[in-house]
Amino acid sequence: MECLSHNSPQEKIEENCTWSLLFWGLVGGHLGSTEDEIHITSPVTESSDQKLDNELEELHKKIRNAQYVNLRLERWLNDVDKTQHILDTFLSQLQKWEMVCREANVSDLGETVAFVVRRSKQLVEQCKKIQTEHRSENNSQKEVMETD
Repeated sequence: MECLSHNSPQEKIEENCTWSLLFWGLVGGHLGSTEDEIHITSPVTESSDQKLDNELEELHKKIRNAQYVNLRLERWLNDVDKTQHILDTFLSQLQKWEMVCREANVSDLGETVAFVVRRSKQLVEQCKKIQTEHRSENNSQKEVMETD
């Protein structure tokens, strides 16, 4: 393009307007988006605005409900994990008892249960004896410390 000399401000304005009209005439139709065309061809009304607000509120409710469901599922999964851990521990204990019963030559289920109960009672009694002995030792140590 050649540079035009301008004699007056009026000529500058006219040239700028000419270039603007030429630019928008050539490119203007291709610059607008389809969203812009929609707003131009069908302007937003109060009813459509209210409809959009209602849809947004409905979507917010669905999101909150989904978040609540996700939280509940997460808690449920945590409970399942804890329960699985307890069951694994219980299974491990049962396997240990099974091994103990095999070593003691106890094979019948009824005998196994009776054996486990007897053995458990024996262990409880031993624990009580140990506790009693420790209490006696502690009391005698306290008495010695009090007399000193």
